[in-house]
Amino acid sequence: MKKGRPIRAMVGAISLAVVVMNGIQMLAVPSANAAFPSSCSGTCNFKDKDFGGARLDTGMSCVVWLSFPSGWNDQITSFWNNGLTVDYYYEDINLVGKYFYLDPGFSNSNLAQAGWNDRISSLKQ
Repeated sequence: MKKGRPIRAMVGAISLAVVVMNGIQMLAVPSANAAFPSSCSGTCNFKDKDFGGARLDTGMSCVVWLSFPSGWNDQITSFWNNGLTVDYYYEDINLVGKYFYLDPGFSNSNLAQAGWNDRISSLKQ
């Protein structure tokens, strides 16, 4: 298995993905949760846990951010991939360093639980 690839499993009627990042398993859940913002276009990144605080959307087109826009480097605490592409999040700018990816339809409401709070510096879709 490649590092960073999600492991899918069925738990009852809920599909889950476990993403292994830096030796830590992070649970990503499908987007059928009422807490998600209904107006999210593409991937929505949030500065606070539980999809709160300031929000930065990628839109529905593919993006490559070698570094996040001003004020967003090392600021992401939760995210939701409501788009059609896989998102690759990198610890360092220019798409280098440790990374993980998030499939369409999955999210994480608190990256601190996986040791990734405020560590993301670049993104590729």
